[in-house]
Amino acid sequence: MKILGQPVTKIGFDLNGTLAIKEGDVYEAYPGGVAAVQTLHSWGLTLALVTDSSVMMIERILEDIELPRKFFSVVVSGNDLSNSRKKPNPYVWEMVAKSLRGSNDGLAIEDSPSGVVSAVTAGWLVAAIKSTHTVEELQSAGACIIVESFAELLDLFEED
Repeated sequence: MKILGQPVTKIGFDLNGTLAIKEGDVYEAYPGGVAAVQTLHSWGLTLALVTDSSVMMIERILEDIELPRKFFSVVVSGNDLSNSRKKPNPYVWEMVAKSLRGSNDGLAIEDSPSGVVSAVTAGWLVAAIKSTHTVEELQSAGACIIVESFAELLDLFEED
């Protein structure tokens, strides 16, 4: 698959704010996020999950949004990070790249400027889902693609 003419074989998803939104005591799926994961997986892309949350919290969030863990080949959690290595530090995205044997054909999906900076600094092409931040904030952080929805993002993919 390609996006903006760039080959993409792996996709890293930020969890909080990108795939899941906290509503009171539960998490709800970000509109279109679960379907996007399923679609990208069905296209044969390797998927990773990136978050500062603990493994226990990841399991709870995935259960709340009804997204099976099996879709993700790699999960990097807050358990893997010290406070100094959390976003915007690129370490979290570097860990994912190492686990997936590089980021040169990877797309990071983020929603915040600190997440975008983290992924860009680690060498990822970054798509930002515009939710609580402005287009200007996401562009300034380095996002190459900024979309309103997962459906809009999926429409940007083309076959090789």
